[in-house]
Amino acid sequence: METSDSERLGEQLAKPSGAFGLEVAQMMHKGNAAICHDAFKALGAFVPNRVLELGMGNGQHSAAWAERLKVGQWLGLDHAPDMVKEAERLQAVHVAAGRMGFYLAQAEGMVEVLEAKGQLKTGFDAAISVNTLYFWDNPEEVLAQFFSLLKPGAPLILAFRSAGLMRQLEFTRKGFRFWEADELWRLLEQGGFVPEPMQYWVEPEIEFKGKPLAMDHWVAVALKPVDYSGVEF
Repeated sequence: METSDSERLGEQLAKPSGAFGLEVAQMMHKGNAAICHDAFKALGAFVPNRVLELGMGNGQHSAAWAERLKVGQWLGLDHAPDMVKEAERLQAVHVAAGRMGFYLAQAEGMVEVLEAKGQLKTGFDAAISVNTLYFWDNPEEVLAQFFSLLKPGAPLILAFRSAGLMRQLEFTRKGFRFWEADELWRLLEQGGFVPEPMQYWVEPEIEFKGKPLAMDHWVAVALKPVDYSGVEF
């Protein structure tokens, strides 16, 4: 793959657009099956009724797990206009029924968008984001947004590829930030969350540029603490 092709793929992974973007979105749907499974399984342990997802792509994993977990309402935010349109198209039945909603938003602007859409009457029982960490311009602000949107005691679930793996991928050389697990842990603590022990998963190898490549991912779960001050026991 030429460097220009790698950069083009990296750009599409960050923000899919056009016909190629739709192809990349479908590729991500298939290639991210394992990481999504483990992230959404972690979500299911909290039996959430109202879920917020950042970076839902074409929404296929979202819809499948919303139905599997019997979520009352699932709202997805994405900064790629074509992904919002595609999710709305593929999940039109759920959108019409009010079970799902998809909105255009930057990671740092989630609160503003949800407020404008009238979706801040109650907080969220859980928030989840898979493979978006690499593209956050201001991680501290993104976590602050999640913190304000979640109910006390609610989890934030973040799934991401290891820095060691990401450094081996040619298309990540531009526009991607690599994350170490302990780095994210510290950032979550600084943001007021209470992180649980992170889970590390090894996936089956894939062929990359004619050579086997070991795939892996981390799943981080962090809780918004409950304020018990003033409560008599």
